[in-house]
Amino acid sequence: MPYVSWNLEYALQIKQAAVHGPV
Repeated sequence: MPYVSWNLEYALQIKQAAVHGPV
């Protein structure tokens, strides 16, 4: 399921962004 894989990567990016905080 490519959609699920894409969703996981997207969620990871969101998590990293949240950890780094707003630029």
